Amino acid sequence: MSESLSSLSVESVNFDISLQNTAQRHDLRARDKIRKELIEYEARTFESTEFYREYTQFLIRKFSRLKIIDDEKKVKNINVFYANPERAIAKMKEDRNMVLPVGSISFDRIEDDIARRRVDTTLQQEVLWDETSQRATRVVSLAPKAVVLSYMFHIYTKYTEDMAQLVEQVELLFNPAMDIKTSHSNSIKAYLGDIIDATSLQYSDREDRLVRRQIMINIETYIPTRKFRVTSTGRIGHIINELIVSDG
Repeated sequence: MSESLSSLSVESVNFDISLQNTAQRHDLRARDKIRKELIEYEARTFESTEFYREYTQFLIRKFSRLKIIDDEKKVKNINVFYANPERAIAKMKEDRNMVLPVGSISFDRIEDDIARRRVDTTLQQEVLWDETSQRATRVVSLAPKAVVLSYMFHIYTKYTEDMAQLVEQVELLFNPAMDIKTSHSNSIKAYLGDIIDATSLQYSDREDRLVRRQIMINIETYIPTRKFRVTSTGRIGHIINELIVSDG
């Protein structure tokens, strides 16, 4: 009797494992099918994004809050705009009424982040809240690409003391990292790179000597991929633009 029960128990376990393996194979096939459809759609369509613009605007807003206290104990804000060093200098030459300190943001480069790289078979699945239908929606997307964005923050002042105040404030923003919020994530980290004294660069047609610092900022982020709705039958729906992440 015990042998029969033991045999039955083993058969039951084997049957359960067989069902689990079948379900896993079915799930893998479904995921592969969805991933293939997403790759094909991405290959034949194009959609511009605000990916770089969001980071640029965030940095401009953040650094525009920097201030100095001059010899007369007056607080002065720094004027920050997007421009490479050559364009920033040209702008200061053109506008003689522009008051120092001045800052400019420029995009330097983008590089793969090997340490955070994900395998190409990864399929992202989320549950998002659809404000239109007022219900939770299953959403899928290809894995985002891990990259490091590098920006240069150039600061121009008239006096070394003013520069010291600004650099100190920049240092405190990265302790050790600065959080960046975008439409795609609230947990992006930016780290401070090299701070270079570029005062030696001279501009002969400007009377005032410029004190200049060049600050590297490295942002560890992901290039987002487009999100797609998945119906209850497993079909891929239209692109999701504005959904809210569900806590559930």
